[in-house]
Amino acid sequence: MTRLESMGRYIQPYLTSCTAKQIRIIKNMEDNQVIEKIEQLVNEALKRQESDSWVPSYLSIFYLDSSLLTQTYQYQICLSDDQLYFDDKKIEIYWTPSYINLDKKSEEIRRELAKKFVRIKEYEVEYLLRLCAKQYRQITEVHLKQVYEKTFKESVFPKLHKTTPFVFLYGSYMGELKHILTVN
Repeated sequence: MTRLESMGRYIQPYLTSCTAKQIRIIKNMEDNQVIEKIEQLVNEALKRQESDSWVPSYLSIFYLDSSLLTQTYQYQICLSDDQLYFDDKKIEIYWTPSYINLDKKSEEIRRELAKKFVRIKEYEVEYLLRLCAKQYRQITEVHLKQVYEKTFKESVFPKLHKTTPFVFLYGSYMGELKHILTVN
């Protein structure tokens, strides 16, 4: 077992308790933050549809792996036609969830590791932060399913001229995507 693996096993109970705490925070928070971003995107699409025949097929929320390196922890919300990534007319906006604070988590992980390990290197903390970010992505996926259902029924979304079926996606930008919801 490598040192990183032993650190990962040691920190897992701590990460699990942090994940449970994050789930409670997300359950109690309003969905307004991401819904406002989606509404902003849809309003822009409605303006475009007044002068253009563009018809979206997908609402996608991508987590950006590069944002781990830049420490911005951003997601891209994208409204696109059936070409998805290759749609030249797609509308996109960026969102940073307020419940993701990995800068603070970095220090917490470092303190937790110091209880068992003598020297802690930066790459080791970064590795464990990536594990933490992966858990946050899974939490966000569940959260977004509820947001998508609420968004489709309410807000300005029903006014948008879109293809049938319309698909809500979630996943890594230019990577694996999960089909979250389809609306006919």
